[in-house]
Amino acid sequence: MCSPSIFVAWLASTSGGDASVCHSTRVVVGSVPVQDVDARHVLGYSPADPRADVRHGIGREAMAEEERCALAGRDLDPAPIAAEQLGVAAHDAVRGIVQVQQHRQARTQAGPFLHPPAARVQAVARPVAIDMPVEDVVVVVAVHIDAMAEPAVQGRAPDGRRQQRLDAKVNLIGGINESFYNLYAVTGDERYKWLAEYFYHNDVIDPLKEQNDDLGTKHTNTFIPKVIAEARNYELTKNEESRKLSDFFWHTMINHHTFAPGCSSQKEHFFDPKQFSKFLNGYTGETCCTYNMLKLSRHLFCWTGDVKIADYYERALYNHILGQQDPETGMVCYFLPLLNGAHKVYSTKENSFWCCVGSGFESHAKYGEAIYYHNDGAIYVNLFIPSVVSWKEKGMTLRQETAFPSEETTVLTVGAEQPVRTTVCLRYPSWSGKASVFVNGKKVSVKQKPGSYIALTRLWKSGDRIEVAYPMQVSLETTPDNPRKAALLYGPIVLAGERGTEGMQAPAPFSNPALYNDYYTYDYHVPTDLKTALGIDVKHPGRALRRVGKELKFATTQGDVLRPLYDMHRQRYVVYWDLMK
Repeated sequence: MCSPSIFVAWLASTSGGDASVCHSTRVVVGSVPVQDVDARHVLGYSPADPRADVRHGIGREAMAEEERCALAGRDLDPAPIAAEQLGVAAHDAVRGIVQVQQHRQARTQAGPFLHPPAARVQAVARPVAIDMPVEDVVVVVAVHIDAMAEPAVQGRAPDGRRQQRLDAKVNLIGGINESFYNLYAVTGDERYKWLAEYFYHNDVIDPLKEQNDDLGTKHTNTFIPKVIAEARNYELTKNEESRKLSDFFWHTMINHHTFAPGCSSQKEHFFDPKQFSKFLNGYTGETCCTYNMLKLSRHLFCWTGDVKIADYYERALYNHILGQQDPETGMVCYFLPLLNGAHKVYSTKENSFWCCVGSGFESHAKYGEAIYYHNDGAIYVNLFIPSVVSWKEKGMTLRQETAFPSEETTVLTVGAEQPVRTTVCLRYPSWSGKASVFVNGKKVSVKQKPGSYIALTRLWKSGDRIEVAYPMQVSLETTPDNPRKAALLYGPIVLAGERGTEGMQAPAPFSNPALYNDYYTYDYHVPTDLKTALGIDVKHPGRALRRVGKELKFATTQGDVLRPLYDMHRQRYVVYWDLMK
């Protein structure tokens, strides 16, 4: 059974701290082995022994599977499937100032711990190479911060948290406490746990403990990484308050502060959801917010197996993350503007390194992170992306082939060293019509409803084939405060109306390097006569659209052309329409 109450873990490219498992649990998307899907995502935490959580080691994210396996003395299997990955190639993650080559074989004295290689850490401001293991660099920095923090407190409180509040002005310390929780997990050193708690931000977290959903106009991405730290705290210490506030915050964000594409914030801040439609401006949807909401979602899904979390993940991944990169130059967006007539504003190669450039580039190396999850008795198929996953413990692989979302079907082919009895749980999305499932050509009765999992339990043999069709349909998503303002979706895909390039002035669609952070004040020069009205039957919105060809392109009865928002580049668009009867 695919129960939402069971422990779930990411199926990842390795499955433990032992270098000998490089061939075990491997995800391949398209023809490129996926980066950043290592075993840190197997959230089997032991609160009694933080060293048991070595699998969540920090600093290992940027390492490609080829590097992991080669450094562990293993040969890399050839990629078993060649297919397009959502129509884009996999991208190398950009990891900020420090570039580190990861992982050498575990030192004998390290026991179960993988020790990073002697890395060459090069400072940007001063081109001097320093030979030092990455792990030691991290520890040195952490000890230095610990020394700086000590004078700021008057003794350590019994519960480990510092007695003085952090200065409320320091709102962008972000996820540093999550980093210290991870360092504590790797080393077992209580100093790092104390530092994680030291950076607890009272003004942000305390109201969430009280289930207070009034977020005012505070900085959105100050909240999300700090809540991720609390999620990490729960995983390491079983602190129930941290679990509850993380869950409460996630649902508050999704239910009240999220736009149709899955993004959140306007000009980086919260706003009054009772006036939702008034904030559909050119500065909505900061990429870093979505990056972190996806990260928080992965934590929560591992606790609950809740299909609603998987539905959100898909919505935000396709409509925001996939669409925020210019396919011609590779540059990325700070915001996803929802102002009618706006266009996406891309970074520049030499003059824009915003926070959302970092999270933006990294996001495109992470499509493999949430396709599959598992527990001891089942594997979950959450996303419909061409890929192969290897489940070492079961001696089993699943190969997924699909053209989703252009097509409604996905096909999964089983590979097995020997017959194995287990359960394959297929996400039955909330947006789907009546699903049809065939196993080896025979129709399977589907008793579940959309917004659940279809559980297939049997003795699986190599060559077994699962075919699933999820009928997609057009739907409307209105703003909470204005039922006549709505976005159109086809399944989970937000559709945008083409509005051409009239009035777009150079350097559009790029940021102007002569202006400081112009993404925050960008003038879109929207034509005054831009059409935003759409005549539609709200009870039967699909009647107003006609699909053109096999691609995801639609025409309305009034002559509008609509495409997926993720495919809308270098031109103006409309997402939230003014509905006419």
